[in-house]
Amino acid sequence: MKLHSVEGFGTSDPSGSYGLSLLPAASYGCPPKQHGMFLFSASTYVVQESGGFAIVTVRRVQGGDGAVSVIVASVDGTAIAPRDYQAVQGTVLYFAPGETNKTVAVTIVDDAVAEGVELFQLMLTDPQGGASISTGQGLNTSSSATVRIIDDDNSNAIEFASSAHAVWENATSVVLSVVANGPGSDTYRTGNMNAMAGVDYNSTTGALTFGVGGGTQQITVDLIDNRDAPRPQAQPKAFFVALLDPTNGATLGMKRVAKVTILDNDVAPPCGGSDCNGHGVCNVR
Repeated sequence: MKLHSVEGFGTSDPSGSYGLSLLPAASYGCPPKQHGMFLFSASTYVVQESGGFAIVTVRRVQGGDGAVSVIVASVDGTAIAPRDYQAVQGTVLYFAPGETNKTVAVTIVDDAVAEGVELFQLMLTDPQGGASISTGQGLNTSSSATVRIIDDDNSNAIEFASSAHAVWENATSVVLSVVANGPGSDTYRTGNMNAMAGVDYNSTTGALTFGVGGGTQQITVDLIDNRDAPRPQAQPKAFFVALLDPTNGATLGMKRVAKVTILDNDVAPPCGGSDCNGHGVCNVR
């Protein structure tokens, strides 16, 4: 058999293309690689303090091409490492091609202190191999998740709902919420910090009793507006309210003392020129 040369298709074309231009793979209908997107399987995980571990799942969605990885790290909230849990410090999760789920076991510290519910967060960072991290748009979860540690040391813990409060001096009173997980009683009292009882607030004492199932009760402390002359940059004053003497099977939680900061409403606004008396205090007209 004898081969004949045809124009544009010579038998000796050194390029091997014989006059044909080669198109990229995508032009032939080949889809681009889908390396996937990382997210947590839930936005919140709940674990008993005595449970030992919080088991958290990281998912790879919208593609499984190639080997990819992502870093998981913890961030303290009301739960503090290593007191309440063992910190996750830059743990790398490696996903093989086609692999879609990895689990992380976070060690929970079980102690004998009644603490109520405590929280910390887990974050996803630094995706590698062409993958990305979910922003949560159109999906139920994203790059962060909250772990809630339920204290099971004593179901009858009594504590403040918040340990810090701020109120203007000209308010009539401040109300503090106290929560309990079960039945029990306790007493409470106020105490001076740099605010003085009888001058800035009224000294207050009392008792609280919670029935079966616990609940929420309020402590009200009356404030005194001493109507000082306006002065610039007045320092706020503060006092505390303490929970004491739990009885009837109750214990005190971690937030057993609450600080109340009194903000001075007599502070003069900044001024200048004819509105200023030369001592940094605005004239009242």
